[in-house]
Amino acid sequence: MGIISTVPMTHLSDAASGFGQIYSWLGMNGFEPSGPALFRYREFHKNGLVTLEIGVPADVQDVKGPGLLADTIPGGRYLSLLHPGDYSGLQSATHFLLKWADEHRLKFQVTEENDVSLWKSRLEWYLIGPKQEPDPAERRTKISILLV
Repeated sequence: MGIISTVPMTHLSDAASGFGQIYSWLGMNGFEPSGPALFRYREFHKNGLVTLEIGVPADVQDVKGPGLLADTIPGGRYLSLLHPGDYSGLQSATHFLLKWADEHRLKFQVTEENDVSLWKSRLEWYLIGPKQEPDPAERRTKISILLV
């Protein structure tokens, strides 16, 4: 389940503030998370805005709460990379993954429309985050992007 928002690329951490709302709703409604928290990037706008969903996997079919939605991660083949360390390195790690895919002629499920890149499924899974590990150098993030 998650929350969709559009924020400037320079303020991605603002979107993460919604995780508290998601975990609170899950707890109040008797649901347990079934996996790590994630960002699902949906749109990258040429003007610097990003539309993304912050989410927490859970076996929830129907959500009744302001701004909350139930969604499913698309199945298929993903190209993934495990990023060790601070979140400040995620952009570089993602660029490395995109470049590696291009060099190996792998294609992602992404389309371009009116100065917007629309991604079918581009994810960051926060495997070891701040709640589990206060030292940023010890955090682990899995970047996964759906292939064609």
